[in-house]
Amino acid sequence: MPQSSHHGFDHLHGVGATATLSITDMRPGGRAALYPKRGKVMIGDNSFRVTGPVVHGVSSILHSRSVRAYSAGVSIIALILLFLLTFSGMEGFAYVMHRWVMHGPGWVLHASHHRPRTGNWEANDLYFVIFAAPSILLLLGGVQWDWGGWAVAVGAGIAAYGAIYLGFHDIIVHRRVEHRYVPRSAYMKRIVQAHRLHHVVETREGNVSFGFLVAPTPEVLKARLATITAKRLRRPAGGHALRP
Repeated sequence: MPQSSHHGFDHLHGVGATATLSITDMRPGGRAALYPKRGKVMIGDNSFRVTGPVVHGVSSILHSRSVRAYSAGVSIIALILLFLLTFSGMEGFAYVMHRWVMHGPGWVLHASHHRPRTGNWEANDLYFVIFAAPSILLLLGGVQWDWGGWAVAVGAGIAAYGAIYLGFHDIIVHRRVEHRYVPRSAYMKRIVQAHRLHHVVETREGNVSFGFLVAPTPEVLKARLATITAKRLRRPAGGHALRP
């Protein structure tokens, strides 16, 4: 029978129950299809006729995870780029959720984070579970349920951001685990100070710095706090501003 290694099949030989097939190199974008009723395998532009149990074996190979991934043209580089894109996008997502959800309708949970904590836990910790759920689902789908490499890349990007957020926010800033780390680089000093300035205000409104890994300088945030405080001061009948 014909042989073709260009499209990934090294050899295809035999007839009927003794027919065998081996595959070693299915290139990205390679075309392969099985037609069980006609006993035919199409590999690129070549046609191979097979009969008997080999049809089931060929079907298993063509529908295996590795061949599907290769034939879809998904490369490691593309998955890495998707991972990095997801990780970067999570900072914007966290900003939006923090500013307009946690300090909005979700304040019912987040308020516990702006008050002195009693015990090891606070209601705000539920957000960590809520935001971890999509990552877990995507990783399960990609690894166990054949959703594809994209699901693993996106799930891993969310998980990586969550791990760094946990280390920065809960451990470094809020010291929920005791440590001796002292920020020394200009970047670390800036984001730690920015989050501390966020907690200067213990109410839902009037806060600054809603990001976590990206933040303005402390000088900019202090100026914003001063402006917000001045706007919120009530004026008595005489027109003189009250001192804070």
